[in-house]
Amino acid sequence: GLNNAVALDFDYREQMIYWTDVTTQGSMIRRMHINGSNVQVLHRTGLSNPDGLAVDWVGGNLYWCDKGRDTIEVSKLNGAYRTVLVNSGLREPRALVVD
Repeated sequence: GLNNAVALDFDYREQMIYWTDVTTQGSMIRRMHINGSNVQVLHRTGLSNPDGLAVDWVGGNLYWCDKGRDTIEVSKLNGAYRTVLVNSGLREPRALVVD
């Protein structure tokens, strides 16, 4: 279930909610349909403290920043093709937005 949601965004096209869940037991990026069904874990490994989250529903990408790892990362909305975009020059990034 939901423990400590830190960031939240919405995919208008697919009617999906995405959020980061940060706990002492581990952090996750999850999604579910707006009606509460089909809860999925997209990312569980390689996360420290994901703080900001942005859905690019036009391009089909999910962006997040991890203030514990000082990174900005991206994956497809289904969790595939995870890539680190920025891993230097950041200090505790906490928010981002897709324009």
